[in-house]
Amino acid sequence: MRNSNGFLYKPIHRVFFILIFVASLTGIGLASGSSSITPPPNSPSPFVANYLTKAADIVFAVQFAGTYLLYLIVLAHRAEIPQVEHRLLLAIAACAPFVAARLAYGLLFAFTDDLRFNILVGSTIIYFFLSVLTEIIAVGISVVIGLSLPAPTAYSSITKH
Repeated sequence: MRNSNGFLYKPIHRVFFILIFVASLTGIGLASGSSSITPPPNSPSPFVANYLTKAADIVFAVQFAGTYLLYLIVLAHRAEIPQVEHRLLLAIAACAPFVAARLAYGLLFAFTDDLRFNILVGSTIIYFFLSVLTEIIAVGISVVIGLSLPAPTAYSSITKH
């Protein structure tokens, strides 16, 4: 199912990956820039969502959707992927609900006036379960599955020398 170079016959065009990468950088830039905007004087908290925070959350939501659309495309071609790498597809599927919960927490903070979702004055229980724990679990799943993969054969000859 692979050509002579070892690549898939029907590769996903790199423009999709570039768009996901640019969306990541844009979201990070918007989120970083949002900290320079001073909160309104009558704000219940010194950390409130402003228009840059909201824009960053929208960009991250679009990026999440695009990433998992690419995942579904790759999943449709899983017969062309080496069997040992199918665990990576499993890792992505296992991490998806935790990343979605973290994204939902950010969207609730940005687009609702509910102070329970505010990072500074909100509920620490909600913050822990929807933000901190979800990130720890997603990273843990990724690390465990990633480190359990055997070394690629192309690199194994390099590391032996």
